[in-house]
Amino acid sequence: MSPPRQGLWLALALAINLLGYLYHLDGRNILTSPDEGFYVQIARMTAEQGKLLPLVCERGICNDKPPLLFWQGIASTSWARHWTLWALRLPSVLYTAATALLVALLAGRLAGDRKKAWLAALLFTAALSTVQHGRPFLTNPPETFWLFAPLVVLLLVGQLSWPVAVVSGLCLGMGALYKSFFLVVPVTAAVGLIQLRRRRWDLREVLRGDAGRLAAMAAIGLAMFALWLAFDPYPAIVHDIIRQENLNKFRHAGYLKGLVSGKSSAITGIWLGNFTNFGFLAFALLRLVAMTPSGGGRGARAGGSARATLSGGRR
Repeated sequence: MSPPRQGLWLALALAINLLGYLYHLDGRNILTSPDEGFYVQIARMTAEQGKLLPLVCERGICNDKPPLLFWQGIASTSWARHWTLWALRLPSVLYTAATALLVALLAGRLAGDRKKAWLAALLFTAALSTVQHGRPFLTNPPETFWLFAPLVVLLLVGQLSWPVAVVSGLCLGMGALYKSFFLVVPVTAAVGLIQLRRRRWDLREVLRGDAGRLAAMAAIGLAMFALWLAFDPYPAIVHDIIRQENLNKFRHAGYLKGLVSGKSSAITGIWLGNFTNFGFLAFALLRLVAMTPSGGGRGARAGGSARATLSGGRR
């Protein structure tokens, strides 16, 4: 099959796959989580009080998650006039499609091949776990997009400039307001590792050239999260979301030890999770990872340029 026709078939498969996300989107029996109904309740009861803060549910003040997901639910239902599962779940599908676009942009840049970009997006949207968490009214699709975006922007632009640091910080703030302020730490660390590799593992160079931008990036993300604390009229929010929901997890015996050796939350399991969640598609994912650009073409030059950017380029 000719390359143009292959690309056309991949694009068609991706379109059909994304349309599958919309099929029976308002169904009560789609793959979901028990938390979805509770999150819908928070969004609806918060809207009924006539103001966006504090977040409320049947038991009263309810700060189980930051407010952005619930505000999204209020906005997607035409500001609380049309409460349907379709309206509540549609933003999750749009976020999943946007993340697939980021995957395609990154894969296309690294491989220098448009066909591989389509394939990467197709594999992303075809994964069972992505379908499961890409349809219900949950936090996963928004946080995935906003936390993945800084890495994609950095790798596409090629350098951690001040504009990239500011944009990345804003993305981190959005992710934190969807899920947790703790997520600022691993993403900033990932960007730092990319810069460390680019500077040939010279920590002094990173501290001299990138520390300020990395600090600004993290500070912007944390400052955006702090806006919730500043404007929420409920004084116990710090106890609910920071101590109970986040810091309390570190108090459990064996939590940090489990990060290294645990069965369910070990970091090795997290690294391999991308393959195990794909099921039989793991073989296709391994093939995509193993693909290298063919020599001589424009794609090979683009892929080589991208890899040079990742590794620091020529000196």
